Amino acid sequence: MATCRPGLEGVLAAEIEKLGGRSIKPGKRSVAFSTNHPGLYRMNMALRAAIQVLVPIRTFNARDYKLLYFQSRRTNWHQYFTADKTLRIDVNGHSPTLQNTQYVVHRVKDGIVDTFRKMTGGIRPSIDKAEPEIHVVVHMHGSKITLCLDSSGIPLFKRGYRLEHGEAPIKEDLAAGILQLSNAKEHAGIVDPMCGSGTFLFEGMMLMHDMAPNLKRSFAFQHWLDYDEEAFLAEQASLEKAGSIKKDIPIVGCDIDEESIDLVKRIAATHFPDIPLTLHHSAFQEVELDLPNCLMVTNPPYGKRLGEESELPALYRDIGTAAKKAVMGGRLAVFTTNRKAARQIRLTQDRSCTLFNGALEGLLYEYSVRGA
Repeated sequence: MATCRPGLEGVLAAEIEKLGGRSIKPGKRSVAFSTNHPGLYRMNMALRAAIQVLVPIRTFNARDYKLLYFQSRRTNWHQYFTADKTLRIDVNGHSPTLQNTQYVVHRVKDGIVDTFRKMTGGIRPSIDKAEPEIHVVVHMHGSKITLCLDSSGIPLFKRGYRLEHGEAPIKEDLAAGILQLSNAKEHAGIVDPMCGSGTFLFEGMMLMHDMAPNLKRSFAFQHWLDYDEEAFLAEQASLEKAGSIKKDIPIVGCDIDEESIDLVKRIAATHFPDIPLTLHHSAFQEVELDLPNCLMVTNPPYGKRLGEESELPALYRDIGTAAKKAVMGGRLAVFTTNRKAARQIRLTQDRSCTLFNGALEGLLYEYSVRGA
């Protein structure tokens, strides 16, 4: 079961199918599917819109904390990992009779620890909330409890290429989801007129060049007893080979902040040295761009943290004007929480959908650009 942000379930399901997943069933903030061990490794390295990939290991009913402990105690944890591993437990979902999530964590932890103590003569996993080797997720749906192992560990949106955060960054998985919702691969290239720390640019690079986003990182499944390193390395090599750098795909960013532009340059030089990237240290209104059939995508200020509310109507109007001049025959995609400001774009809207940037609920607006 791969988890995701609300609104990205369809995107994630399509990704899983493309990567060979079977019996795919989109749910709320998740997509269930079937695969084998190499497929699990492939999903973790290649999924763009996922947050984590969970493997359910046991489902049961528990209406009270005593039954929860008993069922956790009965789970064959020793078949999945050894007693010397570090452990973290998290809870999601809701149960009307198990409302104290901290006590849910405590009871499941006791069941795990007592299982290993009995089998090893006292040796038990230790708790590490910061950097655990094993991450257990307890999913509650009423009295139905599912114990899962998180195969990803560090969330999959932490790609590792961002050296430091710019102001109000958009998460990598959300940016990748927006690009796919906007059919980025059907366009000639990508331009972000207010690129900030470059998340749309870098996610766009990897998408357009078929580069798996998480090839160079570690995963929690590498601490499992059934981890097959040979299969993992084979999947890694296969995904790396599938990436193909195409020199004729324009990736263009503009920003008025010099530090942001310098940051994007450093990230590009370190992580994407062979991919063409054009940057303009200037307001997008002052840059003449001629990028027909490209996708212009941006996450402009909402008027809550970065800009003044009074300045937004003109800014959003300028975004629409810039799209008509720069990406004739292409599309404009704008993610914002400010619906009033978005009405100033003054292009014919094709569609919109609700997405979340952290706790902020926003809308992705999409427009076909038919020229000035």
